[in-house]
Amino acid sequence: MEISNEAVLRIAEDMVHTEVDDDIIVMNVNTQNYFEIVGSGASIWRSMSAPIRYGELVERTIKDHEESPEVIRAEVASFLSELVDLGIVEVE
Repeated sequence: MEISNEAVLRIAEDMVHTEVDDDIIVMNVNTQNYFEIVGSGASIWRSMSAPIRYGELVERTIKDHEESPEVIRAEVASFLSELVDLGIVEVE
C-alpha cells in the first residue's frame, strides 16, 4: 500500500495503548487482540499521538535516526502499511 505524503494518519478509535519500558502495547478493545511495538516502531507510534501527515512523520523519523533517508522511508512505509492492514492505524 502506498501512502501519499499528504495523507493523515491516526490511531484507530478502538485501539488503546500503554508503554512498558520503551515498548508500546496496543490492544483492540473490540477484538481484544494485542500487539507489541518495539524499537523505532515505538518512536513512530509516539509521533502519532495526534493525527499527523505521513510526510511529516517520515521527516521527523529521518531526523531522529541515523540510517539513510531512503532506508528510513522504506521501513516507515512498510511498518505503517502493516499497521493499516491490521486496522491499528487509519489513513485519511
